[in-house]
Amino acid sequence: SEERLRSVIAGTNAGIWEWNIQTGEAQIDATSLGFLGYVREDLEPFTFATWMGLKHPEDQADSAERLRRHLAGETEFYSYESRMRHKDGHWVWILGRGKLIERDAEGRPLRMFGIHLDISERMEAELALRESESRLSRAEGLAGIGNWKLLISEGVMEFSKGMARIFGVEPGRIDFDQVRSIDLPEYFEALAKAQKGLVEEGIPYDVEFRIKRPTDGAVLDLRSVADYDREGQILFGVVQDITERKRAEGEIRDLLAEKELILREVQHRIKNNMATMVSLLSLQADVVKDKTAAMALKDAEGRLRSMGVLYDKLYRSDALGELSLKEYLPSLVAEVVAEFPAASRVRTQIEVEDLPFDVRKLSTLGILVNEVVTNSMKYAFTGRDRGLVGLEVRREGDLITLAIYDD
Repeated sequence: SEERLRSVIAGTNAGIWEWNIQTGEAQIDATSLGFLGYVREDLEPFTFATWMGLKHPEDQADSAERLRRHLAGETEFYSYESRMRHKDGHWVWILGRGKLIERDAEGRPLRMFGIHLDISERMEAELALRESESRLSRAEGLAGIGNWKLLISEGVMEFSKGMARIFGVEPGRIDFDQVRSIDLPEYFEALAKAQKGLVEEGIPYDVEFRIKRPTDGAVLDLRSVADYDREGQILFGVVQDITERKRAEGEIRDLLAEKELILREVQHRIKNNMATMVSLLSLQADVVKDKTAAMALKDAEGRLRSMGVLYDKLYRSDALGELSLKEYLPSLVAEVVAEFPAASRVRTQIEVEDLPFDVRKLSTLGILVNEVVTNSMKYAFTGRDRGLVGLEVRREGDLITLAIYDD
């Protein structure tokens, strides 16, 4: 029996101890002392109180209370995990377990026997895990994210603290039938879709949906991303509260719509003002006696008209920062040609690719086209009963080529 006990102790790397409660004398073996880097001579005079004094100050009171309760017969065993000071000054986690094995005739405790285990590696792993879980929980809170796991075969769902915050439920493992009793039909519809689409069809799952939280009636916009293990036994995912993002997006859309409305109104007013100026220049050109002055006014009228055509197109277009050359240039050429008496005898030939163009540059380009086409209408067809004005725009690599010609 003693050999078997020694084998068990050696195999588990355990230390053993015995305490004479009446005298305070303690028998603590070399293995137990070795956990803390001591030999018995380092701690003389050695008593049970000497060993207990090595415990961390924060652990001493709780350890003593558990020991008292066991000696009083309130617990079957004494067991406590405490930090104990190593000889070189650092702390070592020691598990002490023991049991009272003898009382006197009056029931007073006499002897207690137990073991010690060095559990530092396990405790460090547990502490690291708790710290990791704490960081994850803080990160979930900051990002408005929660994670969940559904054990399909067991019908059990696990909620993180982040999920609990979002949905107003308790974190931990919950029977899936209990989960379904929560009044969140939109969420469970999405979850059912995830399970069917992922497990049965392998379809990636990433959806946005809206719920009304049953605990406080808050309306939340959520995004859910899910995946599963390849055996199809565990479905897991992340839910993010995107309510604030959606609200901000809505405000941005409203601001952009308002800005677009203002820009369209500005363009409309500019177009009308230009039309007024074109009319005034035309009237003035008709009454001016000096031909050079009248021609200058007509030229100015044509340039303003080219800009008016641009603003008219912008006012009717969906895009405010750019306009297709195909929308603008053919209309501009038609407007210029129509202003001259020879318009009925001149045919236009226009081939323009559908190329978007920056509005700030398009205004300058419009004036350029206006000048060249105006020159053609002024001088190209004198003494002729018909003519041709052409315009071509095509893209060649990184360049756009514009050609204006007449016959």
